[in-house]
Amino acid sequence: MPKPGLPKPALIASAMACLVLSTGACGALGAEELDLAVTYGSLSEVELASTDTVLFATTGDSRLGVDDGLEFVVTQAVVVAADPRGDIAAGDTIAIRQMKGNFTNIAPVVEPRRSYVAYVEPWTSFEMTEGTDTGQVGIVGGATWLVDGDTARRTTPDSYLPSRVTVSSDAGELAIISKEP
Repeated sequence: MPKPGLPKPALIASAMACLVLSTGACGALGAEELDLAVTYGSLSEVELASTDTVLFATTGDSRLGVDDGLEFVVTQAVVVAADPRGDIAAGDTIAIRQMKGNFTNIAPVVEPRRSYVAYVEPWTSFEMTEGTDTGQVGIVGGATWLVDGDTARRTTPDSYLPSRVTVSSDAGELAIISKEP
C-alpha cells in the first residue's frame, strides 16, 4: 500500500518542491534525494496511482525548461505498447517530463534512442489549475525500467519497486510482471 501522503497532483508538486540533500554514501556521490510524499512498494500500487503504463522508445528530441524555479527536461518518445486502461495507445507520441538533476530516488532523465517502461500520468504545472492539460506526462513512483528484449531493469537507484521486470506486449497491449517476490 502506498505510504500516506498527499493526493497525486499535490504529491508531484510536493516532490518537486521539497528537495533535500541526502546523507551518507549517496550524499558523498553528489546525488540528491527528493522528499517524496508517497513511496510505492509494488507494481500494483504504482499502477493504481497512474493513469497509463507505457513501453516507449525515446527519440533524440528533448528540451530544458524551468517551472517555479525548478529545472526539468521534456523528452519526446513514441509509445510501442500501452496497457488498455488508459488513453495512451501504441503509436502515440508522448512528452515525458522529468526533474533535471542527479537524484537517488527518482529515475535519471531517459536517454535518447532507448526503450523504457514506466507508469505515467498527465503532468499539471505548478501554476496551472488542476486538470489543465500540458500535453506532458510525469513518471509515477519515480521509476523507469530500461528495456532489453523481454526484460527490463530499474534505472532508479533507491526504490522499493522491483529492480527487474518482464515486459510483454500482444497487439500493442502491455503487461509488466515483477521478477521479484
